[in-house]
Amino acid sequence: MRAFSSQNWTFQKGRLNIKKLRDKALIDETIDQVNLVFPDQYGRLTGIKVNAEYFLERVEASECFEIKQNPFSFDALGKKIEIPEDVPIPKSLLLTPDLSTLREMSWQKKEALVMADVLHPETKRLLPYAPRHILRQACLGLERQP
Repeated sequence: MRAFSSQNWTFQKGRLNIKKLRDKALIDETIDQVNLVFPDQYGRLTGIKVNAEYFLERVEASECFEIKQNPFSFDALGKKIEIPEDVPIPKSLLLTPDLSTLREMSWQKKEALVMADVLHPETKRLLPYAPRHILRQACLGLERQP
C-alpha cells in the first residue's frame, strides 16, 4: 500500500472509514460487498462476504457477525481434526470487524476488505488461539519488557 504524506496530512490509497464506505455503498454505488476475514491457524484468510448495506447496519448497531463453521477444527487439507471432548471448541464463531483495517479492494470490483477479531459465541471473549489475538498478546508482552 502506498502512503503519501506531507507536513500536514497523510493519505493511504484504498483506506476507508465508515463514512467513506457509506458514501461509496449508498451514494456512489462503487462498493456493494464487504469481505469480513480473519486468518486461520495456517495463515489463510477465511471469513464471510456480506452486502455493504447490511455490513453498515450491523456495525452501526454494534452487532457481531456469526459464521456457522469453525475453521479452527479443520486441518490444512480440510479434514476434521480429532479434538478431545474436554477441549471447548465452539461449532460457530462471532466476528467483530476491526475498522482500522477497512480497505477498498482495488483488484476486485465493488468490494472492500476488513479484518475481524474472532470471538467465542457464548462468552463473547476473544478466542485465545486465534492468530490475531496471539499476535496482539505477543506485541503487548514485548512492550512490557524493559
